[in-house]
Amino acid sequence: MITPAKRKRGESGNSLFLGTLALVFIIPLMGLSIDASFLYAVKGRIQAAVDGAALGAARSLSLGLTLETQQTAAAQNAVNWFYANFPPGTYATTGTVMSAASPTRNDSGGFYSTSVNIFPDMNNAQLDHVNISASTQVPTWFMRWFGVGSTTLNVASNATRRAVVVMMVLDRSGSMCSVNGVLGSQPCGKNSAGSACQAMINAAKQFTGSFAPQRDYIGMVTFSSNTYVVPNSGGSIGVPDTNFQTTLGFTNDFGNGTGYIDGLQCMGGTGTPQAISLGYQLLVQAGLPGALNILLIETDGLPNTLTMNFYDSVNNITALSNSSNCTDASVPTPRTLLAGGFSGPSLIPHWNQFSLNLTAPPFGSTNPGLYPNTPLGMVGAIYSTDPPASGFDVMMNQWSNPAGPQATQSTVSIPSGAGYGAYDTNAPMSNAPGCSFNGSLKNSVADFRWFPAKDVYGNQVNPSNAFLSVGTTDAKGHLTTVNWTTFHNAAVNATDNAAYNARANATYPAFVFALGLGNNSAGAPPDPILMQRIANDPNADTFNSPAKYPACATEIGCITYSSQLQGTYVFAPTSNELAEAFLAISSQILRLNK
Repeated sequence: MITPAKRKRGESGNSLFLGTLALVFIIPLMGLSIDASFLYAVKGRIQAAVDGAALGAARSLSLGLTLETQQTAAAQNAVNWFYANFPPGTYATTGTVMSAASPTRNDSGGFYSTSVNIFPDMNNAQLDHVNISASTQVPTWFMRWFGVGSTTLNVASNATRRAVVVMMVLDRSGSMCSVNGVLGSQPCGKNSAGSACQAMINAAKQFTGSFAPQRDYIGMVTFSSNTYVVPNSGGSIGVPDTNFQTTLGFTNDFGNGTGYIDGLQCMGGTGTPQAISLGYQLLVQAGLPGALNILLIETDGLPNTLTMNFYDSVNNITALSNSSNCTDASVPTPRTLLAGGFSGPSLIPHWNQFSLNLTAPPFGSTNPGLYPNTPLGMVGAIYSTDPPASGFDVMMNQWSNPAGPQATQSTVSIPSGAGYGAYDTNAPMSNAPGCSFNGSLKNSVADFRWFPAKDVYGNQVNPSNAFLSVGTTDAKGHLTTVNWTTFHNAAVNATDNAAYNARANATYPAFVFALGLGNNSAGAPPDPILMQRIANDPNADTFNSPAKYPACATEIGCITYSSQLQGTYVFAPTSNELAEAFLAISSQILRLNK
């Protein structure tokens, strides 16, 4: 018979034996768990390094003057980024492989090396892929007991980089000649020391220097009382192209080049809506729906100029008042409205010297159906004053070529090297006999009894989502309150509508970036609500500290559209911050183009 005491001693022996036997399995399992945890930590570190390398390489495709040098720079940047975040010997690893040495290229123009592959998308010529891979040997600590001294870890990442198509829409009105808020002499430009115009020129060149020639596309229109299209490298067409640094000029870490931007001169009014429409017209005519389409709109004030047709062809009536002395095209004796003139389309005079043909240089050779060619007829740009004044200065021709019909750069009388976008004659209308605005007379709207419902590009001055009130309208949609306030509000609404129309195009939707410059127009600085609406930016100011404006949803009259692309409004309080503001926008664009 076994006594209780003996039974307990036997059980203790069994427990010791079983516990010792279990250690044979538990210790390896614990070791495997520790090694796996270590391997997981290394993988997280190296994966982050490869992810950063892929993004860094994609962004570095902006560096270099040719596609080959851009790819080489991007590949080297990927290697540098990787080893900055995963140096040799990290976590006792060995045999790390991440290299861009000995690249090969094929007919598609790709870059292929041991670890870096850069190649164009087969279905979208405006999209490049960047694939990054790396490997390393991760030591084990406990699994060595089983003859496993290290584990090979392979990781990969990828990123994409879309070509960017940018139309720069730059304000070069007279207020840009201000120096520290004090208006200087006009015209002013690159050599006007301390002026906002000079600061804009320098900042715009830094902006073009941020993008990749031969890969990205940039064009430029500038505006004051009229609108000006800068030729591209073809010499006459303003469609954005890949040789923009040579044509426009640039400044970056690789150097500096002069171009049309250097020749800009500032003077005149602020014809923002027309400039936005023409800028977007040229953006679409680049014909690159797979690219990242951008409108960059810079201004230092409120719109004060509209280009309108004062003949309503649908209803065959003019906007003239009975008291107007404007005469029609009757032969041999022109007649006023009160004398029976303007009775039919054939008698409508051509106030503008020429139409703006959007199917001929400096525009593209085909019309994508965005805007109609502007007609010959009672078309002119009214230039009004800024607050605190409340009147009108002059009506003038809408287009920048004062020499005659639309023509190529070589036939236009302009300063040498200046191009379409460089000089504003501010020439008033001189071919509207009898009209009070014929010449440089004030209060040109005395001839009119209504304003049109839209400008010549179809931008509505009283849309359903209008920002500002334009008073009363008649059954045909004409604005019948003819005064400075109505006109000012109409110009603001047309600007807002021009940006809305650009964002709403389903085939070529564009991000709109708005850049406002303060301290120049004392009575009419950029309105943050208007600028947020233009950019479709719902956010508060993130550029300045403290913020200069709140989120759109908190402001009366501020509207954004979640169904449209959301851009950014950046406000530079003075011209000293203008370069930083341009660079902030270029950085955001480059983040978007993945």
